[in-house]
Amino acid sequence: LDEPMAMDIFPDGKIIFIERTGAIKLFDPDSGNIQIVSSINVFTRQEEGLLGIAIDPGWKNNHWIYLYYTPKKDNGAIRLSRFVFVNNSLQLSSEKIMLKVPTLKGQELFHAAGSIEFDDKGFLYLSTGDNSAHSGNEYALIDERQGRSGWLTAGLNRGRVVYQPGVDPPAVLHAAHEAIAKQPQD
Repeated sequence: LDEPMAMDIFPDGKIIFIERTGAIKLFDPDSGNIQIVSSINVFTRQEEGLLGIAIDPGWKNNHWIYLYYTPKKDNGAIRLSRFVFVNNSLQLSSEKIMLKVPTLKGQELFHAAGSIEFDDKGFLYLSTGDNSAHSGNEYALIDERQGRSGWLTAGLNRGRVVYQPGVDPPAVLHAAHEAIAKQPQD
């Protein structure tokens, strides 16, 4: 395995699991075999990549699975997308982007994460990382108490965008994303 991240179980007992580097694999408990059923070309720097998977509770009827991943070509946001998975095959052309979570890029920005889960009422939940620097300070960069920097300030105060209290966070995120999108990426 190459950095396994998450798994889910189909109604027939087969287990689908993902690797951060983009592989989607299926384990058949009857045969004991693991097969690669698809691969997504993902951006893997700063801990990003293929991060989460969930099977729709109505999969027997709709054949939907959900993936949370950073596409290689459009890596300014991590996508939560829905795909059709039928006959042990992921139909890449069926992708429906449900949500884009903007991420900031920089040499010191990490803590990408993502887990997606359905609750018993069919609601899909997404958890994310804080996309911040790991500067070695003695506190979490999401700690916004007096005298400590929030993640936007800590992650972007290097000549880019600084969080401004009272400013609508989506506007700040958009401004930060625009500033970083103008920088060369590999």
